[in-house]
Amino acid sequence: MKTKVTIILVAGFVASLFYLTVLAQTEEKKPQLFAVSEDIVYPSKFMEYEAGVKKWLDFYAKYKFPHPVTVYRTDDYRYYFLIPIEKLSDIDDFEKYFDEVKKKAGKEIEELEKLFDGTYESTTFGVVVLRTDLSYSPEKPRVKAEDINFIWWNYYYIKVGEEKEAEEIAKEWQALWKSKKIADYFNVYQPILWSDLPAMVAAGGAKSEADYYSHMEKNIEKMGAEFVALSKKTMDGCRKYEQRTGTILRELSYVPPKK
Repeated sequence: MKTKVTIILVAGFVASLFYLTVLAQTEEKKPQLFAVSEDIVYPSKFMEYEAGVKKWLDFYAKYKFPHPVTVYRTDDYRYYFLIPIEKLSDIDDFEKYFDEVKKKAGKEIEELEKLFDGTYESTTFGVVVLRTDLSYSPEKPRVKAEDINFIWWNYYYIKVGEEKEAEEIAKEWQALWKSKKIADYFNVYQPILWSDLPAMVAAGGAKSEADYYSHMEKNIEKMGAEFVALSKKTMDGCRKYEQRTGTILRELSYVPPKK
């Protein structure tokens, strides 16, 4: 775990200038930063992996890890761990935490890390910004946050040099959903420290897979020809596009103990 944090710290300064640019673009609405870890888990080992994550949660609670952690799982067994931070330098807190805890925990950390041996293929670490200025929230959401169990992610790998155009397209999507009074939401995340940049990720949720597809079909009907035209415009600016679906793992997420 300490090694994971160190990787982010070493690479963090590379993202700082880009982050300042994003911050300037979103100054009207304060952007939310997230430290993110993505583990690609072997399908045959996902139960062992999740059991290990549960042990880590118990460890966090025992040693009072001060940051909340939200965990998501895609249908192809990618696990995302999102930790909200205010600035890149906040990641220093992770390093300090593990330095201090290692003195108290002794071999407990080593034993926990062994639980993950052979369960995952790779890990990626980075930082993303929730672009509230590009996201969409309906006045009356169709589904309450606590009832969302199905999550979708659209990954847009933008052509180099067309980042500004991509932002304008995101605003067009925002305006289109608003004009049609779509009752579902979407969030736009911009990775600032990750692989295969530039990119943007749009994400949303529903009660279930069936709930998502049935209502998305209705939403597309509402948007009509504008949906088709804007979809074409979006893909024209992409090097690559991927979509994944999955769920939020509330039972594996972590809320810090109250002080």
